Amino acid sequence: MPLRRLLELLPEVSVVMLMGRRAEDSWARFQKRYPGESGRYTVIASLHPSGRGITRGGQTSRAAGNEQLTADLARSKDIIG
Repeated sequence: MPLRRLLELLPEVSVVMLMGRRAEDSWARFQKRYPGESGRYTVIASLHPSGRGITRGGQTSRAAGNEQLTADLARSKDIIG
């Protein structure tokens, strides 16, 4: 299902979490194609929740990655209310 259609089915969504590079790339394409619609959302780019994503391919510790992911999720919760 295309992202635009999915978001149409979820009118209460206000925050989009981009979890990983593929999600970021997909959102960039969505923004280009639908600039007006993409502007309605607060976007939080975060780490992919896989083991490799959490450690950024071994560049950081698992603890630091988990801390970052937890902070990003908390930020989304604060925005939503």
